[in-house]
Amino acid sequence: MFGGHPRLLVTTAVEGSDTTQRTYEINTPVTLLGRGTDCDLRLVDPGVSRHHAEIRVEGPEIALVDLGSTNGSFVNGQPIRRVTLVDGSRVTMGRTTLVFRRDRE
Repeated sequence: MFGGHPRLLVTTAVEGSDTTQRTYEINTPVTLLGRGTDCDLRLVDPGVSRHHAEIRVEGPEIALVDLGSTNGSFVNGQPIRRVTLVDGSRVTMGRTTLVFRRDRE
C-alpha cells in the first residue's frame, strides 16, 4: 500500500522472561501504539502508556507522534514529541525498542 514496505521490528525485554521480537507491518494511515487493548500495536510493558504514540503515514513520510505519554518516547536516544522516521530509526518506549525499517522502492 505504501512505498518501501514500512515496518517495525519490536523487541520487548521483560524481567524474568525471555526477550521477544516480532515484526509489525505498517499498512494503515494511523497506527496507535500503547498498552491499551484497543491499540493497533499493543506493547505489554509497564513503562508504556495506554495510548503512548501514533505512527502516521503522511504522503511519502512516516512520522512518530508522542501522545503525551507519561514516560515519553525516544528516537535514537533523544526525547521527541514528533519526528519523521527514517530506515534504522531506533524508537524506545519504556523497556520496548522498535526499529523502523523501510526497504528501498
